[in-house]
Amino acid sequence: AGETADEFGCGGDDQIKLNTVLPPGQPLVPVSGLSVQLLFQPLDLEEHTGELVIESNDPDEAVVRIPVTGRGLACPIAVAELLNASQSDFEPFDIAALTGTNSINSNGTTPFLGRYEWSLSQRPAGTVQGPSPDDAVVTEVPLELAGRYSVALEVFESVADANGVFLGEVRSCEPSIVIFDVVPTEELLIQLVWDHKDADLDLHLVRAGGEVFTHEDDCYFSNREPEQTDDEPLWSAVPEENPVLDVDDNRGYGPENLNIVAPAANSQWQVYVHYWNKQTDLDPRTTATVRVFVYGVQTMEITRTFEDEELIWQALDITWPADEGGAPSLSQLGVVEPFPRPF
Repeated sequence: AGETADEFGCGGDDQIKLNTVLPPGQPLVPVSGLSVQLLFQPLDLEEHTGELVIESNDPDEAVVRIPVTGRGLACPIAVAELLNASQSDFEPFDIAALTGTNSINSNGTTPFLGRYEWSLSQRPAGTVQGPSPDDAVVTEVPLELAGRYSVALEVFESVADANGVFLGEVRSCEPSIVIFDVVPTEELLIQLVWDHKDADLDLHLVRAGGEVFTHEDDCYFSNREPEQTDDEPLWSAVPEENPVLDVDDNRGYGPENLNIVAPAANSQWQVYVHYWNKQTDLDPRTTATVRVFVYGVQTMEITRTFEDEELIWQALDITWPADEGGAPSLSQLGVVEPFPRPF
């Protein structure tokens, strides 16, 4: 039986320290123990030594000295690079390919022989997918949403003793970060995401004075690319002035994107979100987020929580300017009403 003391150190070496706070006068009964954590923070690659000192009331061995030795290891260096680096910017639904081929072992050699770990350190809110695979030398990142992405790479090098026994891994001292933007090229892009894995929400863009769920007035999942033909209702004869819905995501999260390459001067639109189907017997509650990008820059983000399915949110009015390059008028409406599935 005895008591522990937190006296620790040897020769003024302060790179090995006791990292456990020991209450003063804490007794240890026979056949009991106490875990003690030591912290080694080397600033160089030299060998460092210290002593863990245990003072007790044992008359045969009042002081026990345990030598401690540590040697620092150099970090491997993570090097992440875009394979498609010739692209100055990406567009939504592009795929960014990255490689860690030029990462460096701790001894300064290549190719790197350890383990890779990719992650997204920054992403637009609502992004679901990350790097895949996340543990290979080359990875791909699906760019679902417009915004800024930061992809981080850390590398891990295996360490063994003189007998080849595995001791653990040394991680790169800092991650390698690749930052890029996903920018829509269309002059107007409207984006919908939501936070329920089963729910099916739909984005609608309706011409001023028009009706939702009609091919005459509404660009939505059943009329994704309305255009002027002899047999169809009147839309603009200029394809760049017509809205396009790129994806109908019918289970969970989105995104759904409605875009117009070059909206007609003075054109007016209303944005709706319809909760089509909850597709679950569990909680149907979900929060939808609508973002508006004008000339590639996000200018608005609004949210609305739906308590159940078959509701429609009249989100905002958009009036495109008469002058080329001018700022459109965006007016929030915020009306939510019951709206059963029409078919």
